[in-house]
Amino acid sequence: MSKIELLVQKAQGGLRDIYITNKGEWYRKTYDMRNYISKLHLGNLFYVLNSNPSGTFFTIVRPLDVGRSGDYEAAWFFIPSTISVLADDLIKIVSLAQQDILNGTEQFDNLSPLLSNVYPDLQYIDYNPVQQTPALAYRLYGQNTDFVYLGNLLQKGIDQSYYKKYQAVFFFDLATRNSIPSQIISQMADLSKMGFEQPAFLFPPQHELPNGIQAFLGQSPFNSMPIKVALGTNVQLQLLRPGFEDIVTTIRVNQPRQILNLQGEIPWEKQITRKKFRVSIKGREANQYQIYVNGILLLEDRPISIPERQAKSAKIEIKKGGCVPYTGMHDLSPDAPIFINLTERNHVRPGGYGNEGSKPFYANWKFILGAAFYTLLILCLGISIGTAIEGNNHANDSMSNTEIVGDTTNTDNTTNIVDGGHKRKKNPDKDKQKKTEDNSIDKAKEQESPPNNDGNPNNPDPSPQNTSNVEESNFTTPK
Repeated sequence: MSKIELLVQKAQGGLRDIYITNKGEWYRKTYDMRNYISKLHLGNLFYVLNSNPSGTFFTIVRPLDVGRSGDYEAAWFFIPSTISVLADDLIKIVSLAQQDILNGTEQFDNLSPLLSNVYPDLQYIDYNPVQQTPALAYRLYGQNTDFVYLGNLLQKGIDQSYYKKYQAVFFFDLATRNSIPSQIISQMADLSKMGFEQPAFLFPPQHELPNGIQAFLGQSPFNSMPIKVALGTNVQLQLLRPGFEDIVTTIRVNQPRQILNLQGEIPWEKQITRKKFRVSIKGREANQYQIYVNGILLLEDRPISIPERQAKSAKIEIKKGGCVPYTGMHDLSPDAPIFINLTERNHVRPGGYGNEGSKPFYANWKFILGAAFYTLLILCLGISIGTAIEGNNHANDSMSNTEIVGDTTNTDNTTNIVDGGHKRKKNPDKDKQKKTEDNSIDKAKEQESPPNNDGNPNNPDPSPQNTSNVEESNFTTPK
């Protein structure tokens, strides 16, 4: 529980504390206002707002007309960032403190009841943290402005994200603004037309997110403290899930107190590395192989990411020399490794089919049928050649084994002619020619011979004289 703190100071001949609730850490963040008063030439009552990570200061400053130039009296209200103070409470306490300062009193006991109020602390992550620059800004109130009274302005809230960008934000009426030198006021940002934000909180889920999902806001885990934003702001959260790519999702805060609810399907992408696969051959770890995931080559130093839906049924292909290519479907979404055993190819020997017993059935029968066909072809060819040779031998024997002795044949390929009890061998071709010549002579003789003595041409017995002539003509060479 925390409460509003108050420090009243007077700078006149020195800076002294008139009233203080406690000297906590906030106290050391107050400063001397005389530099601003001198720089801006302020002579009337004004208000200053300063932001820091621990809370917000709202200060009432009344310049003093006595003493040195720049003397003042100020009431610093510190509102811790962990509490939310109702606007009405703030307006009441500021109004009472302002009356006391204007009256010149140094007694502020009348503020004690309001300063004793405590507010519940709420630790949170500020989505729009303080990012101050040296620049100054101002906002108008009073007559002829959007807020006639300061209370109307405070009612809208002093916790605005754009206030946190400036070293100091001043609240002036028109008269005070016009008294500031133009070269000074022109360098200050005018926030009079800026709208007002309503604070809101985005709380983490009441239960742990499934599948080990974690949400982060920047580098801070979003699991315990809420995020403080302006209502209607889009909050970007980073979602982390083991084994998956980080995802940045946008949550719109539409309620003052909203609980994170991750609705709809989150487009997770599974991160795949080669280490996920344990490839082996006969129980030994394999190396120098190629692995494809859904057709994408997976390199050693370059992981890939695929949508979770595809990872639940991924096509895995592994290629390695000397092994049968592997193809299979696997669920890659769990973190567990994938074990794959490759099968070695059978080594083919020249003229063979590899290891005995591994011959394919169709290969055995193909070999048997081929062997039978060629055997039958050779057998038929041998029989045909043998028959042809045997027929040729018979023909040669019939022509070469003829021997003529009178009417008798022998095997000496010659003709024996009986002449005076002696035999002489002659060439068969010459004998055949001689026989032909003899037949021609006989026919000529029959045509030229005269009739026999008894005048009968059919007499078969020729006279001796005729016989002698025949014989003589057979062995006489015609001239």
